Amino acid sequence: VDGEFFAIDDTCTHSGCSLGSEGYLDGNVITCGCHGGQFDVTNGKVMALPASTDVATHQVKVEGEDVLVAL
Repeated sequence: VDGEFFAIDDTCTHSGCSLGSEGYLDGNVITCGCHGGQFDVTNGKVMALPASTDVATHQVKVEGEDVLVAL
């Protein structure tokens, strides 16, 4: 997002669908392709129902050309 990297869990907290393969990103908001729940990828917060629980975020570190994610 605007040259920064963010990492969130891949699973929608509403229905368990994959956010990465079934969702789509618009700016900093990822929308679940199954039921339309939305999350802010910068902080994991719910942006739209039917999701009601935030998605987990993970620390990201850039080293040279590598993007490292703490799981």
